[in-house]
Amino acid sequence: MDWPWYIGASLAGMVGVSLLAWSLFADRSRGRLRCPRCWYQIAPRVETLPITCPECGRCVAKFSHLRRTHRRWRWALVAVCTCVIASALGAAPAVRRSGWARYAPTTVLILAYSHADSPADEVIKQLDSRFKINENWGVVESVNLRPWQETLLAKQCAAVLRDESAGKKMRNHALGLLVALGPRALPAIDELIATIEANGEYEMYSALRAIQAIAPQGRRAIPALIAVLTRPGAQDEYYTDTAVDALGAYIPAPAEAVEPLLDLMQREMRTYSSESLKDSIVRTLGRIGPEAIAALPYLFEQIKDTAPLTRAVHVESIGLIDPLHAESRRLIFDGLLHAEVHVRAASAEITRRHPQLLGPSLERLTTDLQSETSAVRLAAARALSSLGPGAAPARDLLVVACADENRSVRLFAAEALWSLAETEPTAAAHLQSLAADPDVVVARAARRRLPR
Repeated sequence: MDWPWYIGASLAGMVGVSLLAWSLFADRSRGRLRCPRCWYQIAPRVETLPITCPECGRCVAKFSHLRRTHRRWRWALVAVCTCVIASALGAAPAVRRSGWARYAPTTVLILAYSHADSPADEVIKQLDSRFKINENWGVVESVNLRPWQETLLAKQCAAVLRDESAGKKMRNHALGLLVALGPRALPAIDELIATIEANGEYEMYSALRAIQAIAPQGRRAIPALIAVLTRPGAQDEYYTDTAVDALGAYIPAPAEAVEPLLDLMQREMRTYSSESLKDSIVRTLGRIGPEAIAALPYLFEQIKDTAPLTRAVHVESIGLIDPLHAESRRLIFDGLLHAEVHVRAASAEITRRHPQLLGPSLERLTTDLQSETSAVRLAAARALSSLGPGAAPARDLLVVACADENRSVRLFAAEALWSLAETEPTAAAHLQSLAADPDVVVARAARRRLPR
């Protein structure tokens, strides 16, 4: 029966509102001049100020002070408490049916998180319902909290990981929240490191993902990440590439990881365990930069028999480690001529960044663009289109290529001119001429690139 609660709430609410109105507005001045301290009526009229109250001795300097409303603040506090009681009585039936957690503020649920027994607890269910959940995996994707609430939640998750009596499901839930918190999980970095060292596979994987999100700030996790790479059989574990990616997330990546990464790469080459692990290792070596110079021979050897996407990763890393090495120059230029767009993009990015590469590359590409062989001209036009504004010295030859007999050469020449349109005003005019090309595909591509 809910009606007694609602009747009690109604009565308490009416009493509270009435008492609040009486305590704040009932005793107005209505023209009376009263002392603002003791509320003694001083006189029917006051000609001059300041005036002293004959009752309490208060000196009053303004007429507005004499006309104040007498507010009874203690009774107002009683009225507010009565209204709160009325709200509680009104919510009692729903709380009895659904539990208190449904109506509790998010901050209260966060504070209660570390005291929950399992993810099936009502507190955690209600907390999860206020987060964004991945429908496919059933895990929290983002928490959408204020920054101070996210920091508080990270500390509560850290408390769960420190609690030795916490169950496995509860620990996994806390790790999932830390992954969703991203950089805000920094207060739990020590507990995440301890989780990695505890050697529980699934918990280790979640802890590695959380550390990867906070990597730029949490550098004290680096020794634990390197220890994961040096474990026997690490090349066969599904969490190893996450540890490698976590090392690569540091800016710059730690130089002390070069030797463990090379050792892991050699073990992986012997077992052929995972292409994704190989890509992660190569990418992280590139982010270490010139200090990973010892890895170049391995990268030169591996790039020979790789798929296009993997080749792009190798070219990018080689360019970050030592782009001016003779073999690096050759691989980067070959990448500019590669048919796969990812390889061309990686090579073009490195070439644009280093003038020592851009000049010789442009010289060779402009020569190839005038070749009598259609395939050579196509490769050169494709490479120049990848260089973007860096292809400006070849503008005149690109204009000539717009009339090439090969449709693909004309297409890539149009692409290259479009990338020059902002810095070379005449490039737009040549695109206009391509818009009237007899080949429908070329004309449509040129029209798409024209400024509207």
